[in-house]
Amino acid sequence: MPDYAFNHIPVMGNNYVVGVGAEVFTYDTLSKIAINAENESQLEHVTKYIWDNKTNFDIQIINAPVELANPEIGLDVDTKADL
Repeated sequence: MPDYAFNHIPVMGNNYVVGVGAEVFTYDTLSKIAINAENESQLEHVTKYIWDNKTNFDIQIINAPVELANPEIGLDVDTKADL
């Protein structure tokens, strides 16, 4: 079991629809972050600690099954242009 798994970063080639994302952590991973975080930013955005120390974690990208692979579709609404 990985320490951290995700499907929400399209540029990493997971092929999910943009805006349909998830991140999963083990309890041990979150405990490790709480004990070892070096600044408030790493506590507020826990993945920052993981990415800052990625060699210390087993990180897994969850790829979309072929029938769900539609990375050209975007459901995020981040800007007026996205509306």
